[in-house]
Parts: sequence; C-alpha cells; structure tokens
Amino acid sequence: ATIRLAVTAVPDSSRGERLVVVYRDLPCTIEDLIKRLAATGVPKLWLPSSNCFVQVPEIPILGTGKLDLRALKQVALEHCGEGG
Repeated sequence: ATIRLAVTAVPDSSRGERLVVVYRDLPCTIEDLIKRLAATGVPKLWLPSSNCFVQVPEIPILGTGKLDLRALKQVALEHCGEGG
C-alpha cells in the first residue's frame, strides 16, 4: 500500500509544537480537509494550519517499507520550521 500522507510536528515558539501534514495527494482541498477534521470535534490544537501542508512527490520510506520518521521530520522542518 502506498502512503498518501503522514503527519509530524515541528517546534513552534508560541504553541510548543505544530502539526505538519506531508502528503502526495489529498482527496479534497486543504481548507475542506481542515473543515472536515474540525467537524469531528478534534481539539483545535490537533488541527494543522493550512500553511503547514507540504506536498512531496513521495513520502519518505525506509528500505524496510516503514515510514522514515527522521526524513519526514526533516521535510517538515525545511518547509514549516521556525526559520522556514
């Protein structure tokens, strides 16, 4: 099975950390996805901001077929980190 998206977190000076969604493709717009998540009653702290979605050609996978958490975090930091 191909991984279409993964979620990680990066440091955030005001909130401690913030979620970053790294994705290949989404079933709807980012705004619609956030609205759908909010409608489920998920706490606001667990909702990613629309500017913290990063599209990539491939989700980083280890040779074992598992998600490469270190590479995923690096992608998130490059695009949504404090300096990025």
